[in-house]
Amino acid sequence: MNILYLGDINSIHDFKWISFFSLNKDYKTYFFTEIENHELLNKEWEAKLEEANITILPPIPNFSLNNPLKTLKAVSAIKKYLKEYNIDAFHVLFGSPQPIWFNFLPASLNKLVTTRGSDVLVLLKEVRRAKGIKNKLLYKLLLGGFKKANQIISTSDKQIAYLKDCGIPSSKLNVIKTGVDVDAIQSASLEGAVKTKKSKFIFSARYIGKVYNMDYQLAAIKKLPNQILENYSFLFIKRKSDRSEFTISFIEQLNNIKGLSFDVCEDLTQEQLWGTLKASSLAYMVPISDGTPNTALECMAGEVPFIMGDLDYNKELFSDVCVVTKLSDSLDFANKIESALNEYPSELKSHALNIVRKFGDRKSEMSKLKALYDQLNG
Repeated sequence: MNILYLGDINSIHDFKWISFFSLNKDYKTYFFTEIENHELLNKEWEAKLEEANITILPPIPNFSLNNPLKTLKAVSAIKKYLKEYNIDAFHVLFGSPQPIWFNFLPASLNKLVTTRGSDVLVLLKEVRRAKGIKNKLLYKLLLGGFKKANQIISTSDKQIAYLKDCGIPSSKLNVIKTGVDVDAIQSASLEGAVKTKKSKFIFSARYIGKVYNMDYQLAAIKKLPNQILENYSFLFIKRKSDRSEFTISFIEQLNNIKGLSFDVCEDLTQEQLWGTLKASSLAYMVPISDGTPNTALECMAGEVPFIMGDLDYNKELFSDVCVVTKLSDSLDFANKIESALNEYPSELKSHALNIVRKFGDRKSEMSKLKALYDQLNG
């Protein structure tokens, strides 16, 4: 079976989905991305993709209502790939705006979408609510793309519920989590960990960005007792391509917190992330909206103390596996950081490991996707 993927060529999560199939002799996989993502591709990561039998194709421009020539150029490139490589299924690995391309492709083509969380629960929702002719057209095209998909794979029930609310039939909606390699994480070396200003550190384990609740994090850090700031540094992570005013402002605000030591790292490899998580005294993830956070599953597999916000997460996976903080109360978050550092409940770690083995194993989850591919391919 020949599968064409569109995603973020630098994303470890996309790599995990594709490599499960590219390393299977029954599949040939082709991967392309948008121009700005392709420009960030380094030789080391490119070699990793090629070692996994993933064929990298030239990038395309982003979809644009303002520049129809670029959009037509992208459509032409996709159609060329479909024909040249005799593609059996086209799978886009993010829910906004990539499904838009389905509006311009043959109805007979097998088309799939993976949604991750913020792509549906934030971006799609924002477009749906926005006023103006341009936004209404954009939403119509996005929704049209989803409806033209043969199957939609979401990483959480909450995404499924929202897509149903948008009018997507439940018959084409599936929950499949990325999953994690539990045994590999268990054996991951601490030598891969990022070097930090202090040997004991607290890891904000998601990228700097609006959806990840940075103001809430700042407010909580400011409320921490001096003893915590004296003994621990904080570690944040940003995309190498992120030069936004938001990120610059956030780092400036960190610099203004008296007594705070912190580091900012960029685009960690899988081994670096695992090592850094396991080396941390505490990790946390407190986004405004979320799907099934892979980072949380990695914490569970690595028996890492961690804190999550009180979102409506998948209860099967995330009940009684970590400390939970109230996202409406930054003081509660500060208190939870302090108490978790002082004495993290050992029963949470052991329960988390058992749960991730049972419900968050990558091989088991990707086997569900394989069944969908095989079904579409007849």
